Amino acid sequence: MDHNVYEQLADVLDTRGVGFPRTTSGVEFKILKMLFTAKEADLYMKLSLEPEPLQVIAQKLGQDADALAAALNTMAEKGLIIQVPHDGMVLYMAIPFAIGILEGNAIRVKEDPVFANLVTQYLDEGLGAVAAKPPLALRPVPVNRAITVSWPIATHDDLREIVRTKQFIAVTDCLCRTRKVHAEDKSCGKPTEVCITFDLHAHMAISRAQGRQITAQEAIDILDKAEAAGLVPMAFNSINPSGVCNCCGDCCGVLQYVAKNSKPAKIVLSNYFAVVDKAQCVGCEVCLDRCQMTAIAMNADNIAQVNLDRCIGCGLCITSCDAGALSLALKPETERQVPVEAAP
Repeated sequence: MDHNVYEQLADVLDTRGVGFPRTTSGVEFKILKMLFTAKEADLYMKLSLEPEPLQVIAQKLGQDADALAAALNTMAEKGLIIQVPHDGMVLYMAIPFAIGILEGNAIRVKEDPVFANLVTQYLDEGLGAVAAKPPLALRPVPVNRAITVSWPIATHDDLREIVRTKQFIAVTDCLCRTRKVHAEDKSCGKPTEVCITFDLHAHMAISRAQGRQITAQEAIDILDKAEAAGLVPMAFNSINPSGVCNCCGDCCGVLQYVAKNSKPAKIVLSNYFAVVDKAQCVGCEVCLDRCQMTAIAMNADNIAQVNLDRCIGCGLCITSCDAGALSLALKPETERQVPVEAAP
């Protein structure tokens, strides 16, 4: 009976967010059983992805409201669902495994090496490859100093402007970098406290003691620090994103698998690409190290050249080019894309 409910839970999770693929080893079920009791698995499947009041859920399920509240509050404390404050009451909603439950258990990744190893195994055997299939849950956003003012910048491509519109902001440690350290004893050496969340996701991070509240200016300072360290800003793939990760190709569960694709530019939502001014390039090769997609190589004349099939338009190469040989160009209008209204 218990295994059957986890099978059903896996099926439900596979329809949400980036999915929840099955593996040959069955590692995903080990993760589910560490996260959910059988009763919690059953209750999760009955919850909506839209916030609902306790009384509505209790009536729908035919359960006592007080007992149900206790169960839901426990699940929220475990990072399995979200509590949403609204007009003096608390609403409850289900969340996907990723982005959602996995991120809600970032502390467990840090404190429980068994769990961290299982997550790593699941990324390698199934979740990582699925997360890197379009439509991606995350999209690269050009770093601030890489965009010129020769054309209007779409609001969804201006992270700092997005940050300034947010009422509640939190910063947490990068789940992927944390997992790499605790599961594989490896560190890329890049900053860890760089994942910024907004509104509901920020409230969830703080209620789980996984992050701290910050101001908009502090968030912008973190973006500047991440850019200097060579991290790619990856926003949740919506016009009004609920968060932004700052990722590297060594650790990021999405970026790492995007880089394995032969044509990363074809699977990400990005409206820019890097261009080299051959007359200005001095052959310093700094841009080669900054590019997370290995999209830049030196030609026979020791001039940088960009592989447009691999360039995701993040702009990290531009901000490190002292010679001023690199710039971002806007794709033709027929090739530009607009993020979805709401995050997946």
